Amino acid sequence: MNSKVTVFSAILLAGLVYLLLVSFLPKDAFWISDGGNKYIQLQNLVRYGTPAMEYPAADLDPDRLFFPYSGFHFNRIGDKIHSYYPFYFSLLSLPFFEMFGPSGLYILPIIGALATLLLTWLIMLELKITDR
Repeated sequence: MNSKVTVFSAILLAGLVYLLLVSFLPKDAFWISDGGNKYIQLQNLVRYGTPAMEYPAADLDPDRLFFPYSGFHFNRIGDKIHSYYPFYFSLLSLPFFEMFGPSGLYILPIIGALATLLLTWLIMLELKITDR
């Protein structure tokens, strides 16, 4: 079989495995804090048009004394609370989230993973790394 066909078949297979895994994973649960934090940013972008954290208890706690800052995950800037993590990924994921719901959050990571596999293969070709 041609080397290009083999590589593209492997990349396609990896993509199918990713899609299969995504179909079984919970769509709105995250096992690391930055993923959950970015999801909160996304929810705030959808609901309020800003990545700043909306504090539901602001009427009861206007000084935000009881906001769960949780170490370094949130920063208070003036009267706004922002995530420590940049909001770019949440903003780029927003159209996919609006089209596909929580499943859309996996589109960019899958594209990134497949692009990484393809670029790795292209680098191997450029460096003349073979399967010896």
